[in-house]
Amino acid sequence: MVDSIIFENKHLVLPIVLIGVFLFLVFLWKEWGKSKKQFLINSLVGFLALTSLLLIALKPVVLSKSKPLTIALLTEGYRESSLDSLKKLNKKLKVIQYSKGENLFNSEEKPTNAYVLGHGIAAYDLWQLDNIPCIYISGKNISGITKLKYNSSPYVGESISVKGQYSKPKKKNRLFLVNPNGKNLDSISFSNTNDQKFQLSVKAKISGNFVYSLVEKDSLNTIVKNNSLPISVKKREFLKVLIINSFPTFETKYLKNFLTEKNHKVVVRNQISKDRFKYEFYNTVKERISFSSKSLETFDLLIIDSKSFLSLRKNQRSILKSVIENKGLGVFIQPDKNLFTTRNSISNFKFLSNKQNTFTNRFNQSITKYNYVFRNDNSLEPIHQQNFKIYSAYKYLGEGKIGTSVASETYHLVLSGKLNSYQQFWTDIINSISKKELQTIKWGNTQKISYKDEPFNFELQTNYINPEVTLDYSRVLLSQNVNNPIFWRGKVYPNSKGWHLLKIKNDSTNSLSFYTFKDNEYKALNHFETKRKNRQVLNKTHDLSNGLNHKKDINLFWLYLFFLLSIGYLWLEPKL
Repeated sequence: MVDSIIFENKHLVLPIVLIGVFLFLVFLWKEWGKSKKQFLINSLVGFLALTSLLLIALKPVVLSKSKPLTIALLTEGYRESSLDSLKKLNKKLKVIQYSKGENLFNSEEKPTNAYVLGHGIAAYDLWQLDNIPCIYISGKNISGITKLKYNSSPYVGESISVKGQYSKPKKKNRLFLVNPNGKNLDSISFSNTNDQKFQLSVKAKISGNFVYSLVEKDSLNTIVKNNSLPISVKKREFLKVLIINSFPTFETKYLKNFLTEKNHKVVVRNQISKDRFKYEFYNTVKERISFSSKSLETFDLLIIDSKSFLSLRKNQRSILKSVIENKGLGVFIQPDKNLFTTRNSISNFKFLSNKQNTFTNRFNQSITKYNYVFRNDNSLEPIHQQNFKIYSAYKYLGEGKIGTSVASETYHLVLSGKLNSYQQFWTDIINSISKKELQTIKWGNTQKISYKDEPFNFELQTNYINPEVTLDYSRVLLSQNVNNPIFWRGKVYPNSKGWHLLKIKNDSTNSLSFYTFKDNEYKALNHFETKRKNRQVLNKTHDLSNGLNHKKDINLFWLYLFFLLSIGYLWLEPKL
C-alpha cells in the first residue's frame, strides 16, 4: 500500500523551488512578445521541463508500509505463559527458536516487529534486530553467580580477592575457592535463599597462568557446580626507591618498613643540618647519592616530603623536572599544609577546601586527611577517589609522573591493626606513579567471559606499522582506527577450551593471554549480562501495531526523458 511520496532531498525543497521560480520568470520574460498561442505553448513546455528538472534534483521516493509480520523469538529460559499471552493477542504470531550465531530470518521475510523472550540474544547477534521495533520479555529467574569481580592479573605476593553475588542459592550449600591442585583455600556458606554477596581471597605465590575454581558443594559435600577461575600471576618488579625527608617522621619510618619487607631497594636521606645528611640503605649496596641527573635517573621512584620539595633550589628543580620528563622518574610528594597553599612550577596541583578530616577506602576503613581535596582538571589522573572527590592523584610530565595525596599520618592504620588497608593504599600509589618500562605494545580486553567458537574482541595500541597478530600461531585480521592509526581492533573465534595467546609476530615480550570457558560454566553470569544488554538495546519506545515504512526509489528515467523532449522542443521551435 502506497501511503505517500516524499523527497530524499527534502532539506533542499525551499532553495530549489526558489531557483525554479526565478528561472521560470526569466523564461517568461524571454518568451514575452511572441504570439499569444506560441507564448502559452512555450510557457507550458518550459514549466514542464523545469518541473522535471526540479523533481530530479529532489529525488522523489515512494513511502509504503509492508504487511505486518510479528515474530516471537524464543531464547533459553523463556516462560511458556509469556508465549501463550502473546499468541492470544496475535493469532498470526510467528514463533522462531533462537540459535546463537545463525541468521534469525531471511531478507524476504523480515518482521515488522518482534518480541524477544527468555534470557535474551547474544550481544554479537543483536545487530540482526537493527531497525526492527522490539520488546524484550525477561525469562525465568536465574540461579547462580550473577556478578563476579576479581583481579585476574595480580603480582606475586598480592592478595587475589574474588567478589560477587550469588542469585537464589540453596540454603546450607557452600562456595569454595579451590587452587589448581584441588585444595580448598577459602569458603562461605549460604545462609538463605535470597541473593547473597560473597568474598573469597588467597595470596598469589608464584608467577604463571593458573586455573583456580569456584566450586559449589551441597551439605553432603557433593559438587553441584564447578566454574573455572583463570588467573595470570605476574612477576613482582622490585623498585629502587629514594626517600628524601627534611627530618625523620613516623610516616616515613612505616613506609620504609613496608617497602623493605616487599624486597624493594630503598635509600633514605634525612637532613641533619644545613647541607648535612644521613643515609640509610636497605636491600641495596651503599653508594654515593647526590641530587644530580646521573644519580636520580637510577631510581624508579622518588618520595620527597613537602618541605624538601618546596625548598628545592632553582637548579635542583630543573634537574628533577628533566629526569621526570626524559627518564620516566616517578615522584610522590608527602603532603603537609604548605603544599596545598603554595604554587610550584613542577607539580602545579590545585586544591579545594574540604571540612571532612577522613575518607573511606575500598575496605571501608577511614583514613585521616587534611582539610582539602583535589580540584579536578583534564590532566589529573585519580588514584583514590570517592563520590567525585579525589584524595590521591598524579599528572604525566613527559615520560614520568608526579603525584601527591591529601591523606595524612597513614601509619595510624598500622598502629590500629589495619595493615591490609595501609598496604593497599601505598600499593595503589606506588604502582600508579613509579617508573615503568616503556611498552611499544598495549593490549585491551573488556570481555569478562569467552566461550569456544564465539567471538572474542580485543584492542591493540602499537607504533608498529601493519602489525601481524597471531592467535595460537594463526594470523588474525585487524581493522585500523581511521582517526588514530596506532589503534587496532581484532576479533577471534577460539576453537578450544583453555588458555590462548595473542601476540605480535617477532615480538614475544608482549602478548595477551585469555581463557576460554566450557559452555556450561558461568551460565547464570552470562545470562545475567545478556539480559542486561537486551534490556538496554531492545526495550525502546516503538509502535508495534503497524508495518514498517519502506522507501522505494522512483525510476527517474521518465523524468529525464520528459526533460530532454521539452528542452529539445524549445531548442528546435525557433528554427522551424
